[in-house]
Amino acid sequence: MQKGFFQPIIKLYHKNTLRSEHFILSNANQQAYLYISKWPVWYGNTCVIQGEEGTGKTCLSNIWQKKTKALKINLFDITKKDLEKNLKRGKAFILDDFQQYFSRKSLLQNLKNHDFNNIEEVLVKIFDICQHSNKNLLLVTTVPIQELNIRMEDLKSRVLSSSSFMIDIPDEVALNTYLVKSFSESQLRISAEVTQYISKHISKSYKEVDIIANEIDNFSLEQKRNVTIPLVRDVLSRRKLRAV
Repeated sequence: MQKGFFQPIIKLYHKNTLRSEHFILSNANQQAYLYISKWPVWYGNTCVIQGEEGTGKTCLSNIWQKKTKALKINLFDITKKDLEKNLKRGKAFILDDFQQYFSRKSLLQNLKNHDFNNIEEVLVKIFDICQHSNKNLLLVTTVPIQELNIRMEDLKSRVLSSSSFMIDIPDEVALNTYLVKSFSESQLRISAEVTQYISKHISKSYKEVDIIANEIDNFSLEQKRNVTIPLVRDVLSRRKLRAV
């Protein structure tokens, strides 16, 4: 990417005092980040962040939550009465794991956890309230919105017409930066060669980085060894053995 294009993004990133300490700005998430940073200047009342697990969607939604004081709503863990209270007092809302409301398995597993007869009708109501009361809604999903099993055409139309951003899996540069942050929090210094080795041998996911960094930290303390490529190799080998 050209330096002239990326520079203003970096400038905005460092000026934003509401960013999460763990957030890594990269080509994979910059469009979504810039859009949520523009709030309340949005194109409409709703926004969707899509991406595989471990790509940093929750981190982005947390940044927006801090900025807007948004309420996180889980329709599988709230009553009609409490939902109405939240929708009345809140100005912004987040529906995390949005895909769960269209999975038959999730719906059946959570029948006893709420008192809604039709989840999709409830979602339409939330959209209506946000539109008519000038409130905002952020949807976070691991399943692309085009693939959600939405039955109500009204709801499908609202979801598909929302501003939507796909977050790609992080590249090695972003993973290396995140690895350095993770180890520095444990007061461990690792070389660039080690971080590059790790990022090349694990799945490209921030969640995976959290797991492997913790395992390496614990193994290093247990073995009283520095974090080197041979030590990382040992940790990865142990993981393979556990997976068998």
